Amino acid sequence: MALGLMLALGPDSASAQSPTLLTYNVAEFSDTNRERIDRLIRLVTDLEPDIIHLQEAQRQTLKQLKTNALIRTQYTQFHEGPPQSLPIGGLVTLTKKALNAHRWAYATFPSDMARGMLSVQINLCQRPHDLVNLHLESPDLLFWRSQTFRARQVGILEDWGKTHPALILAGDFNTFLDQDIDATLDRHWFDAWKLLHGNDPGLT
Repeated sequence: MALGLMLALGPDSASAQSPTLLTYNVAEFSDTNRERIDRLIRLVTDLEPDIIHLQEAQRQTLKQLKTNALIRTQYTQFHEGPPQSLPIGGLVTLTKKALNAHRWAYATFPSDMARGMLSVQINLCQRPHDLVNLHLESPDLLFWRSQTFRARQVGILEDWGKTHPALILAGDFNTFLDQDIDATLDRHWFDAWKLLHGNDPGLT
């Protein structure tokens, strides 16, 4: 499995209600096997989270989302581009219709890998919160280069957070060491996994 590594909350989000969120890198860029993606979508729908962030979603994933009865009836789907197009960067966000998500937008990151972030807005505790589905640069053979891109991408998120204070980030951060995770976002952010689960590293 290729689960997202991190969920981060902006400083004004820590006391918000507790919607369930699932983030999953479906890795369709490198593996388009239909049966694998079918199983993945079944796993997602069995859990019925309020919010679903997918990364590296392409044609087969979109097909399964379109034909899944639960997704069709209970979720609103967001991705950049016309409804029949492939999502830029493979980012797809689904929210339960009861959340009344709106004001969605896509922004590109400086990247060698077509990385970016997809945001939608929901209301929690009588105030708007921005949900961000993101995919940061993956490690490559020139490790210093991917680190440089990832640092620039995090800088964009930090700046964005200054004008969007109630912010929930989730996705594939491509961090793989404790010190890398701790250094990804500054002290004004909360790692929701650590708040909820302490030292449990989770499945990554």
